[in-house]
Amino acid sequence: MSVTFNADAAVGEGRMGAQEQGGWYRLATTVLASVPTRTEGPVSEAVTALQAAVPPVPLAAAGRTEIGSDAWHEQLAAVFNACEEAGSEVATVAFTGG
Repeated sequence: MSVTFNADAAVGEGRMGAQEQGGWYRLATTVLASVPTRTEGPVSEAVTALQAAVPPVPLAAAGRTEIGSDAWHEQLAAVFNACEEAGSEVATVAFTGG
C-alpha cells in the first residue's frame, strides 16, 4: 500500500510520470507476492486472494499490473476488512514529496 500510495501521490503532484509509476507498481506486485500467509484464517485468506488477483510482474518486464483494477480494489477492501475484524490496523507511510 505504501508503494502504490506514494507512486500515485507523486504522479498526482507531477513529480513522476506514468512510466515510473508503472515501475513502482511492478515492484509492489513483487513485494505483495512475497508476503507470507498461513493459508488459513480470514486475514491470510484475504491476502492470498489479493495475491491471486494481482500476480507479480517481473521488474525487468514492461508488463501491466492489475494494481488499480476492480479486482485490486475489491480484494484490497477484503484485506482491510479482515484486518479490522482481527483487531489490526493497516497503515500507509508517506515517504515521497518535500
